[in-house]
Amino acid sequence: IVGVIEAYGVAYANSDSELGGLDIHTMGTSSDEHAIDVTRVFCGSNGLARGVDKVYIYHSPGSSSMISAMDWMVENAVDVINTSKSTAGLNGQYHWTSALLDYYVRYECITYVNSAGNDGTESDSDTCNYGMGYNVITVGATDVLNNISTYSSYGVDSGIHTRKPTISAPGTNIIIGGDNIGSGTSYSAPVVAGVIAKLMDEYPLLKVYPEFVIASIIASATPVNGQTGDWDTHAGAGRI
Repeated sequence: IVGVIEAYGVAYANSDSELGGLDIHTMGTSSDEHAIDVTRVFCGSNGLARGVDKVYIYHSPGSSSMISAMDWMVENAVDVINTSKSTAGLNGQYHWTSALLDYYVRYECITYVNSAGNDGTESDSDTCNYGMGYNVITVGATDVLNNISTYSSYGVDSGIHTRKPTISAPGTNIIIGGDNIGSGTSYSAPVVAGVIAKLMDEYPLLKVYPEFVIASIIASATPVNGQTGDWDTHAGAGRI
C-alpha cells in the first residue's frame, strides 16, 4: 500500500491510461498534472512499482495540513510515501515539518521519500526542509550518463549536521509510456519509492523497519560519475 502527498492536487484512476488499473483513494478534489506524472513513475502500468494493492493520494497545499495528511496515511496502513514538498525560504533548515516526518517514520514505521529540490544551481542550493529530516530518504537526480544533475539540491544543516540528499536516482529527461514528462527531483523520488515498494513486496519485514530500508539502499548504491568515496556532497550514497 503506497501513498503520495502532493502540493497542488491529486491523481485519479481515470486521469491517465497508465493509472486505470490502480485502486486510488484521494483526499482532495483538484486533479493535477504533476500528481498524475509522479504517480505514473511511482506505480503506474509503466512505472516502477506495478501491481501495488492500493494508492492513497493527499492534496497538502502547505505545512499546516501535513499532520492530517500523515494521520490519514497511518489510518490507511500505507507502507511507503512519496512526496515532492518544500516550504519556500526554508531550504537547508531542520524545520518542525522535518521533525514531524522523523516522528512518523520512527513511531508509525512508515518509510518516507522526499525529493531533494531543484535549486542546485541557485545561491540557496540547500535541500528543501521536508528532506532535512534524519529519517527521511531524500532523493537527488541523475542523468542518463550517471552524472548528478546540476539542478539537484544538496546541503548540510549547520546546526544538526544532516547531510542530504540520502541517495540519487534518474530524474533528467524522464520518459514513461512514450511520453517525455520532463526533469526534476520530483521524478527521481518516485523512482526510489517504487524500488522500495517492490523490495517490501519481496521482503515484507521491511514494511515495519524503515531503518532497514534506508540501510539497504545506502549500502547497495552505485557511485555516480566523479564520486570518490562512500558519500558524495551532491549525490549522497550514490545512485540507487
